[in-house]
Amino acid sequence: MLSSMCLTLILQKLMSDNIDKMCFADLIKKGKIRIPQIQRDYAQGRKNKEVKEIRNHFVRSLLLVVTGKKAETQLDFVYGSDRKNAFEPLDGQQRLTTLFILHWVLGVDLQTAEGESILIYETRNTSEAFCKELVHHNAKQFVNEAAEKTKESKKKTDEERSKPEEQRDASKLKAHIYTPSEIIQNRDWFQWGWRFDPTINSMLVMIDTICEQMDWTLDLDACQARLNNITFNHLDLGEMGMSDELFIKMNARGKLLSDFDKLKSTLEEEIQLQQGEVNCDGKKLADSYIEHAWRENMDGKWIDLFWQKYASAVMTQIPSDDNKKERLAAAKETEKRLKIFLLRMIAMQLFAKVPSIDLSNDFEKPDDDDEEAMRLYEIRKNRIYNLHETLFESSYNVNESDLDDLLIAYQNYLVDWRSSDSNILPSYCTIIDFRELINDINLWIIDKGEGQYTDVTTLLPLDSFFDNNDYTYFSHLVGDNISNDTLATLYSLQCFLKLYPYRSDSEAWCLNFEEWTRMSRNVFKFDNNTDRINKRKDASDAFGAVFSMVSDMKRYHEDNGIDLYENNAAVLLFLKQLNHPYKGIDNKSLEEEEDKAKLRLIDNEGIINVSWTDAIRNAERNPYLWGQIRCLLHWANGNLETFIGYSNCLTKWINLDRQWEKQELYYNAMLCLQPDCWKSKNRLYEFNRDRDNSMKRYLREEPEFGESVRVFIKTWIDWNDQATFEDFCKHIVESTSNIGWVKYFKQRPHIIWESRRKRFYEDKGHIIFAQLQSTDSHCLDPILIYIKTLATDVFYNEEEKKLMKDVTVELQDSKSLGSHGLLISIPNHNCEIRWGDGIGDYVITEDDTTSIVNDIDVLVSTMKLTIERYKTEYYNHL
Repeated sequence: MLSSMCLTLILQKLMSDNIDKMCFADLIKKGKIRIPQIQRDYAQGRKNKEVKEIRNHFVRSLLLVVTGKKAETQLDFVYGSDRKNAFEPLDGQQRLTTLFILHWVLGVDLQTAEGESILIYETRNTSEAFCKELVHHNAKQFVNEAAEKTKESKKKTDEERSKPEEQRDASKLKAHIYTPSEIIQNRDWFQWGWRFDPTINSMLVMIDTICEQMDWTLDLDACQARLNNITFNHLDLGEMGMSDELFIKMNARGKLLSDFDKLKSTLEEEIQLQQGEVNCDGKKLADSYIEHAWRENMDGKWIDLFWQKYASAVMTQIPSDDNKKERLAAAKETEKRLKIFLLRMIAMQLFAKVPSIDLSNDFEKPDDDDEEAMRLYEIRKNRIYNLHETLFESSYNVNESDLDDLLIAYQNYLVDWRSSDSNILPSYCTIIDFRELINDINLWIIDKGEGQYTDVTTLLPLDSFFDNNDYTYFSHLVGDNISNDTLATLYSLQCFLKLYPYRSDSEAWCLNFEEWTRMSRNVFKFDNNTDRINKRKDASDAFGAVFSMVSDMKRYHEDNGIDLYENNAAVLLFLKQLNHPYKGIDNKSLEEEEDKAKLRLIDNEGIINVSWTDAIRNAERNPYLWGQIRCLLHWANGNLETFIGYSNCLTKWINLDRQWEKQELYYNAMLCLQPDCWKSKNRLYEFNRDRDNSMKRYLREEPEFGESVRVFIKTWIDWNDQATFEDFCKHIVESTSNIGWVKYFKQRPHIIWESRRKRFYEDKGHIIFAQLQSTDSHCLDPILIYIKTLATDVFYNEEEKKLMKDVTVELQDSKSLGSHGLLISIPNHNCEIRWGDGIGDYVITEDDTTSIVNDIDVLVSTMKLTIERYKTEYYNHL
């Protein structure tokens, strides 16, 4: 099966001459409408939440035309073939059924000359029978009867409530609201079996929805006449001599067309609605030019771009059974990515614009003395606040799984206003600006000529990408999930593009776009900063900061006569002179970008220092650093040679994530070289990208800027800067003389893994390794671990992978009973080490003898002798 994207291209590019614009009345003049057996049940009346929202919106859009509040609406394609004097839709079944119900509700005669229904449902016999019966009845009669019964019920409820409380019947205190469908189902002609037909049930729900939203005070004749302003594009495949088979496969019982077609239709309806609405200055929110531009772009380069990116390579192959699934997958992927792109662009626009609410211009607050008026005011105010909050949240949650909620929240947000008599946009409302949206979307697209398109981020070099892979920024923009730092970076790129659109004749533009992209990534990327965008408020502040910053750059360029399309260093010149913070941006990261710009510029005219530029670029592209080189800038203090020396050594080894042997070698060498390097922050840091405990944080954190790493590298440079990382570390371990716990740690550096987060502390004169972040976690004494390994080496049975029989070697940590300790036992002997009460004391208890040791060397030598003695006795005992 092919996707509706493929269908759209075929229909619009190959069949434009065969498409007729018509209304429901035009279609039924040609004959009956028959829903063939291959189609699914009518679904627009289903009762789940999502369908209810879609149904309410669709009915509202139809009734806006019917009631004269909107001139017209178009429902996109309805296509199929004429067979046996009836039109059989292959796509459009749902819309045609809803139009059938709408016409029936408004009193249009839907019987043929023979008294049959003009709509025939072959999917189920019960559905066909219901339609045949329904057209013989007048909907208004059911509406009136439901209203009358509801009125009687309310009257009885009021009578019951007027009784003394002790005489009231609680079951009669709530009025029953009757619906037309309830009246219908109580008619003698409504068969019992019809209650179990999903199509009939959906029809009844749709009848109630239309009746509830319809203004029955209007002239029905005028409303009926306006039904002809609801149109669709009709395509008769039979007239074109085409087989239905391809289109049946495309439609797949309606399941593949819904998502993208629904989105496309919804957005087009929104544009049409806005053409009848104005802002507070009386200017139309949209016009026919915008509608034309939207359709032209949607059916032109937008579709073409995504088709070329995700489907053309597969679709240009000769169709075969072997590549059928691949072709289907490519077409579905194309449709999915374009849908995500459109919704995410809308979300970014709304998120940047959703204002704080001020109702003072739209609602006059009543006097406090008028309790009822104040109550109604508070209800309405709270409803608006809640809808505002929902829209703001929906425009913030832009992962693929959440995007479908965006337009539902948007429609609900506007429903109160659009249900009123006013067509003036209230000041508290934010609306999709389609003129801006079309422009924003086109900013991302480059026309390569001859019908070929690409996205603007393909112009960027790989080392400016958000991550160290070939995933472009545009790929992030249309991907399933998107993080807050990525989204902020994309918004920064878009703000740049809005002020400085792409020009194919400007090499300077490409260079400046790269500079802005790199700066944005370095500033926002979570790995590179500590103040992250974790919450919606943070993201909102970041969007505001980006807008302020790019506006400041535009102003700076104008004030200083700098043409970004001519000056290769226009962005760098702006960054160089930055001297104030922006709320919502990690300003330490921004200061780093300022420092880089100052080093890379020779003067204030934009002459670039190539040597500094190359050195900075080489450091930035290290996979672990990936833009964050604050430590190198600090260590070099403006000296290029020093910068290059430090950079060459740092980038040789810093990317140690998941390279456990090299990490162990580093920790061993670092502790041998600087035994107290962990003391300032109680940590050695990990080689991951964790915000709080990573080496990246240590290297950027003031005031140290990774000072122990700088000493490590300086020693390396002074010894032999051409040596490999491994050779230098081994040299340090072999050439240093250490005391205390490090002396023994260096012999068995695998002990380091007992501290999962590389957090060290000092407690009562002892060094302890915390397994997690703090001393609240399990903590272990590395000297006791070392002694444990000595004993385990002696008494471990390699064949059975466990300690020998009747041998115990048990380490006790800070959470154990009695705190830190080590027990070694063999038959007839026990030796236990525990922390003593004095600073750095160890208490050794062997059998009935106890001694206190305050020197680690004495402790280790004593225990080595004890273990050797136990070994002799144990093996003699065997």
